[in-house]
Amino acid sequence: NNVILNYSNMSNGESINLTCPPTHTGILLTTCDDGSVSYRGTCGINCPASTVTSNGAVVDLPMIHHNDDPAVLTTWQCPDPYVGNISVRCFMGALRWEGYCNKACTAGQWERPSSSAIVKYPQLDHTEKYSGKCEPIYSTLSYSGNVSFVCVDGEVESTGGCYSDCTAGQIENNNIKIDYGFIPVDTTLLVPCLPDDWYGIVSILCDFGYPVVVNGTCGKLCRSSIYTSFATRDFKMTTPDIKHQMSAWVTCPREVSGQLYMGCDNNRLTVLEGSCGERCPSESLAVYGAHFFSPAMKHLESYDQPCMTPYLGKVHVSCKLGKLNVTSGCKQGCWGGNMTIAGGALLRYPDMISGERFSVSCPLGYAGFVTLQCGDQVPFVQAGECHKHCDPGRYFTDFWNVEHAQIFHSDTVEVTCDAAFDGYAVLKCNDGVVSLQDGGCYKRCTNGRFTVRLGIALRHARLGHGEMSPSMECPEGYVGSVRLKCEMGVVSIGEGGCPAHCTAGGIQGARYKYMLHTENASLVCPVAGTLSVRCFDGVVTILGGKCLNGCPAGRLIDENKSIIEYGTLEHLGNTTGTCAGNSTGYVQLNCTDTVVMLDPLPGQRCFKHCVAGTLKTSDGTKMSTPAMQNGQRLPIKCPGTAGSVTVRCSDGGPYVFSGDCGPQNCPAGKTLVGQTEVQHPEINHGEETDKPSQCPGDFLGEATFSCSGAKAEVLNVSLLYPAIVNLSAKDFFAGNATPAFLDEHISEYFELCGCCIPAGPPPGSLPIKGVDMRKIILWAASVGSVGVLLATVSGLYVMRPKNLRFRKRSQIYPNEQAEAIKDEEPVEGKIVAYDGPEQDDGTLRIAGKTVQKPPRVQFLNDLPPDW
Repeated sequence: NNVILNYSNMSNGESINLTCPPTHTGILLTTCDDGSVSYRGTCGINCPASTVTSNGAVVDLPMIHHNDDPAVLTTWQCPDPYVGNISVRCFMGALRWEGYCNKACTAGQWERPSSSAIVKYPQLDHTEKYSGKCEPIYSTLSYSGNVSFVCVDGEVESTGGCYSDCTAGQIENNNIKIDYGFIPVDTTLLVPCLPDDWYGIVSILCDFGYPVVVNGTCGKLCRSSIYTSFATRDFKMTTPDIKHQMSAWVTCPREVSGQLYMGCDNNRLTVLEGSCGERCPSESLAVYGAHFFSPAMKHLESYDQPCMTPYLGKVHVSCKLGKLNVTSGCKQGCWGGNMTIAGGALLRYPDMISGERFSVSCPLGYAGFVTLQCGDQVPFVQAGECHKHCDPGRYFTDFWNVEHAQIFHSDTVEVTCDAAFDGYAVLKCNDGVVSLQDGGCYKRCTNGRFTVRLGIALRHARLGHGEMSPSMECPEGYVGSVRLKCEMGVVSIGEGGCPAHCTAGGIQGARYKYMLHTENASLVCPVAGTLSVRCFDGVVTILGGKCLNGCPAGRLIDENKSIIEYGTLEHLGNTTGTCAGNSTGYVQLNCTDTVVMLDPLPGQRCFKHCVAGTLKTSDGTKMSTPAMQNGQRLPIKCPGTAGSVTVRCSDGGPYVFSGDCGPQNCPAGKTLVGQTEVQHPEINHGEETDKPSQCPGDFLGEATFSCSGAKAEVLNVSLLYPAIVNLSAKDFFAGNATPAFLDEHISEYFELCGCCIPAGPPPGSLPIKGVDMRKIILWAASVGSVGVLLATVSGLYVMRPKNLRFRKRSQIYPNEQAEAIKDEEPVEGKIVAYDGPEQDDGTLRIAGKTVQKPPRVQFLNDLPPDW
């Protein structure tokens, strides 16, 4: 940190502490090591006095010392009126701080929406709470409720509310008025209907300023009257005055007996309970245990008659609707004797009167105590049980059995197992049934061989039940050891095992060598990827990784259900798939571990062909379209009207590419072209015929037509007439010529004004004198011979001997006498150069003289004059 600290001389290995300067904080432990000084610790620069702004609050901070410990913080309180703390630490001259300064809330008031109630609150600090009562703006109003306020960082949040009370007033129920007093909100008040409570009492709830009847109703009282119904057995009964929503017991008419509980609901009487019925006269009754005369009884009255000796109990008699209902409860005593109870115990008992109880111990062979009670001539068990002891015998299980003596109920005995078994059995008797309480008999295992796994059989000595053999090593090719265990005479592996090593092989195409049990290996896949494998008990399993393989040829279906066929792909390779079936196009595909995925280049996709269907043109004409290839154009005649359209297939959807149906098109017909009419096909508006129409009969020419507004017009008339000798225009028909012939003579045609009949042949011309080629051949041979002769003479002259050659007199450099060699004077008959160009009068300057240019020799005077 650019801090320089001075230190004094130090011995080797000596250490001293150096204190950082006041601008920094820290101590350096300085050590001398073989003349070199090293140190541990840091000098952290202190943070000068500054400010921290939190939520608009500016917190003044003094100088803070550097500290490496992030847990050491200095806390400063936020300035008024903010609430909160700022925790600050200094690290290497930079402030690290946390905390927050929260704003206070100014005093204000809360207003209930759409009402005339307010709640005022004072100034609140952050997190401070206040609860205020509702205050009405107008004295004639009343409100209940409280509003709780809490200040959250300068914002006041409220809960609760002000709710309108119900001031005194009047309401109606069933057209009857009800006067009520003041009712606080969400409370009820019992109020009588007008004019008094004979017309009912209701409970009124104040539902946020609205009085609502929640219980009871108002209605007319039921005046005293004569009441007749099925309940009075059709006799007249006088009822008293009964308040609305109240009830009263009324005695039935004197012709019958009983009472009715009558209720009144808005001047309507209703029987709530009770009944009227005929009285029952006295009768002679003979029932089980009694014979007596019943008294005269009212409807629903009952009577109990004691039973006659020796019977005990009562006979219950009741009257209902003039008929008696008699139930005998008489019971006779029990004569002494014996009875067998549940479990088979035979008990003896003395004479007993009905209801008497007798206690007796259980007989020999049983345990317990029983209380018998006399019912009607026959006693029954009122309490207790007799539990049978267990007779001597054998106790059997699925694997062993033991013999036991008699076992008393709830007792246990310990029995020794038979000679072929080890152990003991604790048996218990429960009500004659023997069960195993503890222990058991376990069969021993004889000595022999045990097959640990296929190919491994280990010998073992005799083993007791639960006993384990000593540890035995596994044979070669296997690893580990085994301890055998005996369970109920069956030998099994108690501990260990003999897992096998793994022979060389392959997995997912990757090859591995011989592996030991639990050995791990990393395999390289044949195409791409690696495998982490493990050998466990002769089986190689994959711990991680994967072998990535290529993709076989096949087909893929895209999101539009188009079939894309492709060939074999390598892993991470790509190819161009061909759209097949009802689609066309090419799409790039890629392969990732046997999975082929779409990877189209821009613009690549499968375009569907169009199936046969119906298409509607812009004028509303419907026409049938055949099946079409994508991009194919097909002309279709408009049904029922003139014209045709060109339909194009685009990705499974046919559309009108050009043309339209309607009266604006020109139907097929004839049009005057020059001197005759020419047949033309249908023509769409604004278009021309695809090919010219031949003029009829002897007329020459082909006419091309155009259509505009349902009217066909002649566009042009042309005549193709190849320039061939002796070929008559009327004898030539382009339809019979080959395309190659027409292309060769494409520029040989005439533009006509209309279809026309050709004129007769022109008169013949005079004979023209021919050329005698023999003269030309003779002259050519003569000139050639002369040329050969001149060439021979020139060659002989050039190749002559030196003695026949003259010396050259001219020198490159003048001789010592500076004699100049002069050109010879021109001699007549020698070839000399012109001194200048030929003059206008045909004269030339040669060697300083003016001469006339000689005439050119005429060699061809006998040639025809036209040459």
